[in-house]
Amino acid sequence: MAKQTPTYAGPARPENDLRMHQRATTAAWWGLAMQVLLALVALILGTVATGERGGWPLPLLSVFTIALYGVILWLAVLVVTAFRRYKTIEDYELESARRTGESERTIFATEADARPAARRLNRVYKWVLPAAAILLGILLAWRGFFGLQSAMQPMSAYELPHARYLAGLFAGFAFVGFVLGRYLLGMSSNPAWAVLRGGAVYLIGTVYIFGLMAVAAGAAALGVDTVNGIVRYIVPLFALLVGLEFLLNIILDLYRPKVPGEEPRPAFDSRLLSLLASPSDVVQSLNEAVNYQFGFEITRSWFWRLLSRSFGWLVLFGVSVLVLMSSLVIVEPHERALVTSFGELRQKPLDPGVQFKWPWPLAMVDKYEVTRVNEMVVGSHDELHVETALLWSNQHADYENLLLVAGGTSRGGMDLTDPQDPVGPTGDVGRGLSGAIVAPQNPQTGARATGAPPIALAAADVLIQWKIDEQTLLDYATSAQEPEQRLRQLASSAVTREMLKHDIDAAIGISRPQIASAIFGRLKAAVESERLGIQVLWVGLVSVHPPQAAAEAFNAGAAGTQLRQQLIEEGMQEETRVLTAAAGSVQAARQIIDEFNKLQALLKQQELGNATDEEIANQQAALERLIQSAGGSSARQLVAARQARWAAEN
Repeated sequence: MAKQTPTYAGPARPENDLRMHQRATTAAWWGLAMQVLLALVALILGTVATGERGGWPLPLLSVFTIALYGVILWLAVLVVTAFRRYKTIEDYELESARRTGESERTIFATEADARPAARRLNRVYKWVLPAAAILLGILLAWRGFFGLQSAMQPMSAYELPHARYLAGLFAGFAFVGFVLGRYLLGMSSNPAWAVLRGGAVYLIGTVYIFGLMAVAAGAAALGVDTVNGIVRYIVPLFALLVGLEFLLNIILDLYRPKVPGEEPRPAFDSRLLSLLASPSDVVQSLNEAVNYQFGFEITRSWFWRLLSRSFGWLVLFGVSVLVLMSSLVIVEPHERALVTSFGELRQKPLDPGVQFKWPWPLAMVDKYEVTRVNEMVVGSHDELHVETALLWSNQHADYENLLLVAGGTSRGGMDLTDPQDPVGPTGDVGRGLSGAIVAPQNPQTGARATGAPPIALAAADVLIQWKIDEQTLLDYATSAQEPEQRLRQLASSAVTREMLKHDIDAAIGISRPQIASAIFGRLKAAVESERLGIQVLWVGLVSVHPPQAAAEAFNAGAAGTQLRQQLIEEGMQEETRVLTAAAGSVQAARQIIDEFNKLQALLKQQELGNATDEEIANQQAALERLIQSAGGSSARQLVAARQARWAAEN
């Protein structure tokens, strides 16, 4: 009978368990790689930050050693994950042999002899993990003790090289390490991957130290040396506390009751670091730590329930702290704050600094950025697409509101200084590049008024810069429900009324600075009259152009004007060339023409009997002399004609 291949028949699938252990091993390798990377980064950045006087100005030596000691922890985790995988393979092989009946033909005397992988895993739990925890505890306590001694020594003034770049690098690597640490911490919530928790919380603790280094380097870049003085104590104190906790866990594990079949928790699985890694689970972590140390669910005992009765006092304490915090107001240097106490607004704003007030909700604070310069666009658009060129033919925004402006160039526009006559005529109807202009009709007769102002449509964008006036902050807070919206309304009115005072050609061209200045004055006066508490800083006319649909017609009119001017200039050039070729110069040619006109006038006078032959002969002689003296083609033709006459007569 052929021998059958042993197979595993059961509800569980061995490949799934093996895959989980393989994932744990892979995750441990990632944690080890990140821990080594952080140690190398601390070493390299510490070398870069070394000053001219030697030594590391920041506590980077402690950071480097903390990161380096984590390598020992991750190596221990790797050993555990590898031996757990071997034990799982061994369990499934023995189970498969038991189901197929081959276990009866085994060479081992006892089942314990058939489980070498389980024995090796037990030795790892018994010796390797405690040894790693003891070594880590001693090294961290030693580093923390000597680090505190160094921090107590007076710190001389120093200049941290490349402080800004060091802060960015520390922050960047801290972010990457935090993401990986949180991922490994999430994996450790699965009982099969619980061994990863110790390495994950230690990695996150190292990341927090990197974050402190980023803060210290950033403060050094800003010239604040006190932060470094505080960090010099925090880093070695962190190492000392964690090292003492590892050693204390070793002692507590000796007296903790052992539950058969329970996987022991490594002593380097720090409870303190667990609180830092997952602060949202503080209560749960505390309960787990207490239950683990006592070996049973002590949190369900009457004693723990008695202690939990103090929860109300803790809540009261927390509320008191919140009330106290709400009584403090921190006003930044660029801010001013107004306090409303018992429903009454205080007249005097709070200056920058730490201020006190009644707790919320008895008093509330509104902060205002009085030094910030704000911008708004009014006119045809509420905002502009500044990433594209502002051309007549392209779309500046999603929509475009057209404004009324005066039409032609033969008039100066409308006079809107009198509000009773906002559209009264101030000149004749003109025509500019905008094309035909139609005067409004008389409502009684239907006839069009010949003196009515010309009207055209144009798109205009006005940029306004403003800020909250610190001196009249109270007006800003009480003048209107939305002061910015009211400012926009006043600005739109000022732009519309001022554009109607100028024709479209001037608004597009030379009058733009004058229009912007007039809008600024009108808007400033309106804001002051309404006491908005706003200071208008600058007004600029960004663009004025005809409607997009009429842009081609405007361009065609401008092109026709340019063509006309070009033809005139070409004719003048041709005139100059012809006159110069005929008489040598334009001035001589014009003198010859004047003398010729005089000769023609004398000939007409001779026909009427008012001129003699002698006067005509003298005028002809003067004309010939002028032609000969001028030179040019006319003189040459005159000489050639005389030569031909002389030859013919002879």
